[in-house]
Amino acid sequence: MPRDYRFHRETEKCHRVGGKGPCGEMMRFTMEDRDFGICDCDLSLRCGRPIIYDPRRRRCYFVYDQVFQVLQIVTFLLKTLLMGRLKFINTIPGTL
Repeated sequence: MPRDYRFHRETEKCHRVGGKGPCGEMMRFTMEDRDFGICDCDLSLRCGRPIIYDPRRRRCYFVYDQVFQVLQIVTFLLKTLLMGRLKFINTIPGTL
């Protein structure tokens, strides 16, 4: 086996070290030891921003990115609920 490939236990296949391999978003396949490799956050992407691993989604994120995504969803839901409520209020006789 060439030195730049390692065996990935989960997929039971060999993947190129430093490549995407079976890894999630913002991750690269790295050496675990001389025979095996694992997926890890691609630190070359960080550019001064910390990167964290989310084991539930099996991918990496920039710190706070998930918070912003959640806030965007909450904001969208609140706007949708408020708009729906305003439309509902406007259809009730005598409210306007």
